[in-house]
Amino acid sequence: MCNIAIIDMGICLYSHVSLQFDIEVSPDGKLSKSHNMMELDSIHNMEYNHGNVCYDIIKKYAPDSSIGYLRILNKTGKGNIHQLVAALRFCYENKIGIVNLSLGSIDFHDFELLRECVNECTSNGMIIVAAYNNSDFFTYPAALSSVIGVETDKDLFGKSYHKTDISLLGVNIRASSRHRIKNSVKTYITPLANSFSTPFITAQIYNFIKEKKFDSLPAALSFLISRGFFNEENHMFHPRRVDWIRKALLVNIDKPQIIYSNYKNIITQITISEDDFYAHMNLNTYLEPISKSYDTVILDLRNLKSVVIKDISEISKNVVVLNDKFNIPLIAEKGYFMWTYSYYNEYWKRIPHTDDKNTAPIIAFTGYTDEKLINVLKSLQDRFISEDYNAVVITESQVGILFGFEIFSSYLSPLDQINNLYGLYKADVFLIEFKNIEFISEEVDIIVSEQTLKFSNFCCISGADKYIDELYLNIVKELL
Repeated sequence: MCNIAIIDMGICLYSHVSLQFDIEVSPDGKLSKSHNMMELDSIHNMEYNHGNVCYDIIKKYAPDSSIGYLRILNKTGKGNIHQLVAALRFCYENKIGIVNLSLGSIDFHDFELLRECVNECTSNGMIIVAAYNNSDFFTYPAALSSVIGVETDKDLFGKSYHKTDISLLGVNIRASSRHRIKNSVKTYITPLANSFSTPFITAQIYNFIKEKKFDSLPAALSFLISRGFFNEENHMFHPRRVDWIRKALLVNIDKPQIIYSNYKNIITQITISEDDFYAHMNLNTYLEPISKSYDTVILDLRNLKSVVIKDISEISKNVVVLNDKFNIPLIAEKGYFMWTYSYYNEYWKRIPHTDDKNTAPIIAFTGYTDEKLINVLKSLQDRFISEDYNAVVITESQVGILFGFEIFSSYLSPLDQINNLYGLYKADVFLIEFKNIEFISEEVDIIVSEQTLKFSNFCCISGADKYIDELYLNIVKELL
């Protein structure tokens, strides 16, 4: 088993470079033995390249590590999603422990495929360390909850790093990217770039866990916490988005919820009465026999009629709580993820003011039931994405978090939150839910209602009994 895999561009095969494997991934995702495209007739006829720098940084700080290499980027530093997924699957199939990704995608078309692939890998113990885009674009896979995302800190040098404050980007660690490297070719200082902070963190993680063997990401993260790499307040464990789920158990109170077509394949539902729920406050014991095959327990508490004042006992799973009326302790040392609206809202309380001003059209939806609206919003978002528009959805309903939507915060005005999300996602259009008529402002471009409503100064499109395609075409026509 190889300790570390670097997924990057070609590496120059100098005398000090020793690889466990060297694999090339073609643009269509086919793997083959590398043809040593980057091997040089003379080491003096080419600038030192990106792949070698990553290798040298890891070897500087983890000299006993074994490294394998997967080439997915061409000489200009470009690759595609199929190459990255194929490389990650190779690492998964060959039980690679740590993967260094000094690269990522800012293309929203790639996000869902990457999310599925990365979660499959990390759920089986792989640790992925990934760089953010240097221009602060929202970047996958670095932004995923199950990935350690890294940015550079220009004020640091050498063996220095620190945990980050709350960030909408999802950054976990800021580290030095400037390292003094001495190898068989030359001595040099690495430049400022997220790419070169990432292998340093990869090496640190290798050194922390080389004496350990882990069978899960939570176990590995628990050990890192014990070594001070993370702390229990770090948002690694309080993710803003629910993006790690592979298979979830949904616990309903009194009546089952509608599971929409795009999510039904990964959620299994059970329904218990409110009386039974209170009788089984030790939910870990109650759920353990039926939750073994699930990575996440979703507690839908929206139907509870009373507020519970005692804690729910520890649940040894990732947990999502909808309508959190409970004070649920996070057992951070076990490394499980937990999402509640209060945690989500805390992000927005601590986010600094943005200078970004939204210029994307805002489409507001009203008059729908919660269940139907979620379905309409998800279907319409998918249609916009299929037409190359980055559509961002914001709802008032917490269930939207299960579909990758954002939720309106109580700490910001809707417009301030939209401005922040516009800068984060570089949105082309916003699809938002509103129930309070007072929310409507001059910032809303189109109102879509299930029944035809009349509002002065607004275009209003009826969504009643219309197919998503027709609704999409009507919206685009009106915007144009």
